[in-house]
Amino acid sequence: MARTAVLICQAVQIPVWLGLTGLICHFVFLHAASAWKKQLHGVDPDVDFRQLNEECTITSIEHEAKLVKKYHPGESPAVTWTCYDMYVYHGEVQGKDFIAAPEVIPRCSVSCSFGSQKPSSYAEQQRVDCWSPAKRPVDRNAYDCGDETCIQIFSPDSQIAEKMYNVKVLKIAAYIGLITFVVCLLATAWIVRRVLRDQQSQRLMEAEQ
Repeated sequence: MARTAVLICQAVQIPVWLGLTGLICHFVFLHAASAWKKQLHGVDPDVDFRQLNEECTITSIEHEAKLVKKYHPGESPAVTWTCYDMYVYHGEVQGKDFIAAPEVIPRCSVSCSFGSQKPSSYAEQQRVDCWSPAKRPVDRNAYDCGDETCIQIFSPDSQIAEKMYNVKVLKIAAYIGLITFVVCLLATAWIVRRVLRDQQSQRLMEAEQ
């Protein structure tokens, strides 16, 4: 009986580990998705911001290449590195200076030493549409701001759409984790049954001899 238990433990190590990892990922991603969705509840870019009649002028642009480490529990590889080009726009509108929220563009590269720099969406001295908060304080959980003015040079609708897309991705990842757990649970049950059947057959053969 002890030998059978040892065989079962050895046989189910991988599916049990994968199943528990999938279950943990399910709860982690589902919690993150729920938290993000809660932050975006009641957010309406058309109400929170108004487009200015006057265009904003990009006065200067700062660039930084930043290497970001990402963790992927239960996946292979578990850790990846991605280089991002980050642009900070300084602008002017109605005689006032402002700093817009950074534009972050990923490179298809695991190192900032390789791969070409991604171009910014705007250039210096370019005039662009911009949006100003229609009410204050601005919900910083929903909108990214470069300074206290929170003037946007990219549509606030696009920010919310991107974050809602991220919520959907997190939910999909959560349910993939749950499916992994269920599949591994069924696989574990099948393996245990197979080991028990094999051990029973072996004992019968030994008894006949």
